[in-house]
Amino acid sequence: MVQVGTAHRWTDVPLTEHGREEARGLVPLIRSHRIGAAFVSLLQRARETAQLIRLREMRVDVDLREWRYGSYEGVTPSRSSASGLTGSVQGRGLAEAPGETPEQVEGLADRMLAKARNMGDR
Repeated sequence: MVQVGTAHRWTDVPLTEHGREEARGLVPLIRSHRIGAAFVSLLQRARETAQLIRLREMRVDVDLREWRYGSYEGVTPSRSSASGLTGSVQGRGLAEAPGETPEQVEGLADRMLAKARNMGDR
């Protein structure tokens, strides 16, 4: 589990061996492009993938992360109904499982796009 502050938690699942093989297979494709900047989330699988594909200048950014699911974080659909959590995972605003709304996630995406645009202006 990654923790940023006290209210922000995400499941930090490690990259699988299959994921590592897939990343290594991307090296020729990545090398065929000029990449000015690369942003990665703070989750270990994202950082390991970036290292495996040999990104030279990766920038870890907290805005580039997965949707925060609140009480649903790490819960499979079958466990969700068994534990009494109800409602939609995306767009919930449920009292029993407060997480991010689609509008909040849209704000994260907008900030990341602005950062990428600013990199192009340099």
